[in-house]
Parts: sequence; C-alpha cells; structure tokens
Amino acid sequence: MIIYALVARASTDVVLVEYSQPGVSGNFSTVTNTLLKGLTLQDGARKTFIYDRGTVDIEARQRSDSDHVNGSYYYFVSQDKGMLYICLSDDVGKQRKIFSFLEEIKKKFTKKVFR
Repeated sequence: MIIYALVARASTDVVLVEYSQPGVSGNFSTVTNTLLKGLTLQDGARKTFIYDRGTVDIEARQRSDSDHVNGSYYYFVSQDKGMLYICLSDDVGKQRKIFSFLEEIKKKFTKKVFR
C-alpha cells in the first residue's frame, strides 16, 4: 500500500504537494525531509530506499523485489526536470507498479502546473 506521496523541487528540497493515506499516522513528513536533504540524483534517476525505525538508509543500493524486510517501509524516488516524485510504501515487491504510480503523478502534476 502507498502510505505517503509528495512532489518537491530537487534544487531546494521544498515540498510542493504531499498526501498521506487517511488513518495512517507516523513521522513520514519529518523523515522525508531528512531524505530530501541527503538526496543527490540526476534527472531520469529512479531509486528505492529503506525506511526502518525512523531512519532512511540513503546509502542503500537499489532494492530488488526479493529484498523485503518485515516491518520496514520503502521510499521510491523518481527525479525529472528538477522535480522529485516520492512515495512511501510498505511493499517493495511492487516496484514496477509504484514507479508507474509516480509516473502518473508526474504527468498529472506537469499537466496541471506547467500548462
């Protein structure tokens, strides 16, 4: 399940829009700000980071579908044209679907903001 999603400017780490799943609580916004400050991606990059016990492993290698760790969450990050598209999920096994979700967010955000 996708728990949290946002769009931010890569150059300034400013969050432009965010969404969290109703009924789910946590310090996702705070941890995401930490992730944003540590990210150095190029346009076109897609990465997955593990979120465990309030910290994000920003040095982690790209995760594969078989790398699931019970009780962990995963940040999926895509960068395009200076914008970061990020979501947090509890299921690393659906990377393809989650990155497709981020592509859909990118299309809708770009269409609405950069007409």
